[in-house]
Amino acid sequence: MGKGELESQIHEEIRAYLDVMQKHAGTPYDVTELIDLAMTNLIHAMVLGKRCAYDDQEFRYQVAAMKTRLRSSMQSSSTDNIPFINWLPGDLTEKAKLRTATEATYDYLVKCIREHKKNLDPSNPKGYMAHYLLKMQQEAGQETYFDGQFLNSKKVE
Repeated sequence: MGKGELESQIHEEIRAYLDVMQKHAGTPYDVTELIDLAMTNLIHAMVLGKRCAYDDQEFRYQVAAMKTRLRSSMQSSSTDNIPFINWLPGDLTEKAKLRTATEATYDYLVKCIREHKKNLDPSNPKGYMAHYLLKMQQEAGQETYFDGQFLNSKKVE
């Protein structure tokens, strides 16, 4: 993945961002969600080789899950300082939310990895994931860091 490819992805994301901003021209609008979507989409495009539409419900769910993981991980770390909080009724530390959001993200990544494996085009790799899978194929049977321990888990195959 070269500089030119990354630059074109950034330009594409900026165009999409500006299109949405123009729709709200002249009216008050909280850009926080739009910025979250744009930044996450840029990372998504770099890793998985494609961007998602801002109105894609699965993508929006993943962005919300990411926010939940960040917020819940901070709250669940409070059990280190206040251990008795684990025995209080309810989910005060939001561990259940954290677990649910993490599982949803894991399932989404497994789905994306399966798609990449199925549609892998060695002559035209898209994103870091495709490059990683190609490197795994090249170094199959050798002692390497590209062993795909996560990628070869039973859930992915």
